[in-house]
Amino acid sequence: MTPKRIDEMKGLGMDHLYVSVNTLVPEKCKDVRGIPLKRTFENLEYLTEGNGKDSVAKNVTFRMTRLADTTVQEQKDFQSYCREHGVRCFFVGLFNYKGDVNSPLPVPSYGYEHIGHLNILAAGRVTLCCMDQHGEYGWGDANEMSVLELYNHPKARQYRELHRTGRRKEIEPCGTCNLFCPCFKELSPAQKVKTGAEYLSCLAKYRPTGVRPPPPHLTGGGTLIQLKTNGSSVEIAK
Repeated sequence: MTPKRIDEMKGLGMDHLYVSVNTLVPEKCKDVRGIPLKRTFENLEYLTEGNGKDSVAKNVTFRMTRLADTTVQEQKDFQSYCREHGVRCFFVGLFNYKGDVNSPLPVPSYGYEHIGHLNILAAGRVTLCCMDQHGEYGWGDANEMSVLELYNHPKARQYRELHRTGRRKEIEPCGTCNLFCPCFKELSPAQKVKTGAEYLSCLAKYRPTGVRPPPPHLTGGGTLIQLKTNGSSVEIAK
């Protein structure tokens, strides 16, 4: 997110912009993200100076991912940084992002909220979700089809149906992705109650958001490690 990109976003009418910062420690930033923190700081300063962020989005949130070695003091420093720059602050545990990253958190049985969204890359390619960064699991192109046609595409409907009916773990790559926010769209009242109860149980047991040191039993480590997907999965129609 360079100053040029920030200027291009001004006036687009975005409701919410999330910026993943993850750490204020230069060495850790270089190790995890492979880029110097100084450049990130310069870009964030440009975004938040004056009233610039207000012309980019109604709300701006800086997000930190808690790794296994993220201290409470680091999280408090991040909160202070967000307050000083007039943005919201959000903490989240380390998820495995469709199985690409090592994470000790379990895969929920309920459907994930992004399955009810429509994610489109800058070039127009539709993706399964925001974790499908290359459109590997997507369908269609916004340059050739309407938003409604893309949302109602047979492949999109099949993904939503499998999530809705609790068959998330049978789908590639959803079956290895442990992102936890639930989807309540197109659920019956009974399904909504069941999903809500499972979601609250997940929050209570694993506390995936907020300031906290990693619990002792979550020892997945702070290093990002590639994982392989094993087991059978449901074939999604092309």
